[in-house]
Amino acid sequence: MAGRLLVVVTSSDAEKVLEAMLIAANAREMGYETYLYFTLNGVEALVRGQINRLKPSKGTISSNLRRRADRLGLPSSLEDFYDELRSAGVRVLVDEPSLLAAGLTRGDLLPVDGLAGPGLPAAVAGEGGGVIVL
Repeated sequence: MAGRLLVVVTSSDAEKVLEAMLIAANAREMGYETYLYFTLNGVEALVRGQINRLKPSKGTISSNLRRRADRLGLPSSLEDFYDELRSAGVRVLVDEPSLLAAGLTRGDLLPVDGLAGPGLPAAVAGEGGGVIVL
C-alpha cells in the first residue's frame, strides 16, 4: 500500500459527499488504504434511502451526475457509487457520538464497516496517514 488516507465527511451536502467519494475512489485506485469517516451532519447521508435523495446545488457537477455518469465512468446513483467503493476496499466508518446525537442507530444506515470516535482523524494522522476534511 502507498499509505493511509482518511476522508472526513462532515456534511450531507451532495457536492461534499460526492467529492469525498471521488477522492476516496482515486486514493484507493492509487493503492492507499482508504477510509471514509462520516461525522457531524455527514452521518445523515448514510441513512438508508437518503443518499440518492441528496439535493445538489443548481449548476454543480453533482446536479448533472446522472447525465455525466457515463463520461466520468461513475455509476448513475450515489448509492451505487458507494457500494462500488466498499467493494473496492474503501472502508466506511461512522462517528458514534454523531450517530447517537442524530437519534440514529447503526441499523438505520447503509452498510458500514464500523463505528469510531472523534479521535480517529488524529490517530490516522499520527500514524503518518493523510486526513482530508470536507
